[in-house]
Amino acid sequence: MCDVKSLVATLFQYDSYDKLLFNLKPWTDKKILDLAELVLRYDWACLDAKTKHKQPPADINAEVVSEWHYAMNWLIGLNDAEWDTVEVIA
Repeated sequence: MCDVKSLVATLFQYDSYDKLLFNLKPWTDKKILDLAELVLRYDWACLDAKTKHKQPPADINAEVVSEWHYAMNWLIGLNDAEWDTVEVIA
């Protein structure tokens, strides 16, 4: 989920796109890889629950997790795939 109110407030702190870009703090490789691993584990938990005809733990939304997994695999360069050809390998 996106907190639109918070996002808009953050964006409007800057009076130009250049100032916004200058103040961005990119995530470290470690943080990105940690998130990719977490999303992989969430996806496995959802798949495990599905095979056992149960709900995913902690009310995890399996569809959202799948999309995050897809995005993280693209972001970390899984198989050097382009956006439209990324695979979700769970």
